[in-house]
Amino acid sequence: MHEIRFYEDHARITIIDNEKRNTILNNLLATNIFEEVVTGINELYVKFDPMSFSDEEITTIISAQNAQLVAGIDESKQHHFPIDFDKALDIDLVCNDMDMQQVQFQNWFLTQKFTIDMMGFQPGFAYLSHNGEAPSLARLGSPRSIVPAGSVGFLGKTACIYAHDGPGGWPIIGGINIPIFNPTLNPPNLLQSGDNILFRPI
Repeated sequence: MHEIRFYEDHARITIIDNEKRNTILNNLLATNIFEEVVTGINELYVKFDPMSFSDEEITTIISAQNAQLVAGIDESKQHHFPIDFDKALDIDLVCNDMDMQQVQFQNWFLTQKFTIDMMGFQPGFAYLSHNGEAPSLARLGSPRSIVPAGSVGFLGKTACIYAHDGPGGWPIIGGINIPIFNPTLNPPNLLQSGDNILFRPI
């Protein structure tokens, strides 16, 4: 059983494995019991009504969902994004740290299946993880004042997609031309925690 800690009207569930965390996320959302389910790096947070459910009952519910398997694949959770490597502002830096040639790194990147761990930093900003072998890379020594929307950042074990123009310190290895945030839509985010992303050459 994963560690569960309670804080009045919400609980924090520590789940290191990305696939298990996203499976449990989807299962908990499907129960319609929780007022809110939010994913973070290695954790899930659930908000509930303590007048309706005790800590023990919430633990039982979470444990039951943990034991279930998600049947099939939700195609709405799969995204295929063309990535433009010509927008790779920091490709030399990343390739040096990854000990790869540029074409080798790009081919490796395209074989990775990325999962959105959480949304944050700015509206629509997506934090991604993958199960490939990679070292942890450092952020830029001097963050940029403007990173173009659609830029794909890479820190080895994690990646990100910038939803808006704005400041940022992630090394940029390419960019997508698909808007991932639109305030006129409901929900405004194209991407959600637990979604999977496959990149393909543009």
